[in-house]
Amino acid sequence: MIRLGLAQLACDGTFEENLAKMAYFAARARAAGCAAVCFPEASITGYAPQDADRTALRLNDAPLREASRLAVESGVDLLAGFMEREGGRVFLSHGVFRADGAASVYRKTHLGAREERFFAPGGRLETFDLSCGLRVGFQLCVEAHFPQITQTLALRGAEVVFSPHAAPGDAATRRRLWETYVPARAYDNRLWFACCNQLNAPRFGGGCLVAGPDGAIAAADFERAERLVLFEVDRETIANYRDDARNAHRRYYPPHRRPELYER
Repeated sequence: MIRLGLAQLACDGTFEENLAKMAYFAARARAAGCAAVCFPEASITGYAPQDADRTALRLNDAPLREASRLAVESGVDLLAGFMEREGGRVFLSHGVFRADGAASVYRKTHLGAREERFFAPGGRLETFDLSCGLRVGFQLCVEAHFPQITQTLALRGAEVVFSPHAAPGDAATRRRLWETYVPARAYDNRLWFACCNQLNAPRFGGGCLVAGPDGAIAAADFERAERLVLFEVDRETIANYRDDARNAHRRYYPPHRRPELYER
């Protein structure tokens, strides 16, 4: 069993204030025995598309170096979001800052209608290896509504898909939405699907929810308080589902799809 964490928190402070919260939750995650903790979308910079030209970070900027240092210091992989600048383009990105000092970045590939005015879309659906050996992928906020992304990540080896949000609305609405489609993403692809949201009242209502490979809710918190939500991943469970030799009834469906039939 591998223990992971989700952080539900407000991310509307300065870089320094947001990183201080990350440090606090990283210490709590370490004390709880977590291998990694995922923070909401744009947790380092805050989610402010209209300010992206001013606050977007380059990959070597000090706040991202500090995030990497915090991961090494805490011994916990930190998965944290930021608005990223490269050349003349700005992306919504999520960093994988590993406890061993390695760092990788996912750039949001599917943007919301308003986001398209401010950000460029990323061009790759990638999976990333955590220090603990788990392979993970990301679906940032609106991307969770694309089941094809989850399936692609699963076929590329993802055992956990993290879905960090900066989603508007109240906690009750967010819970109702996630309980509708998140279990399906997890069940259809036999993985853990883990969501966390910013908690910046009145705009972002917070919330954390995890569904496991059997489609059951494994963890949930919608109490509108900054906190760390824990869940555990059993890699053997995923292996049992995904190995056809162990399942005569082929309970892992993506490898048996017929994509030639799906084009419009």
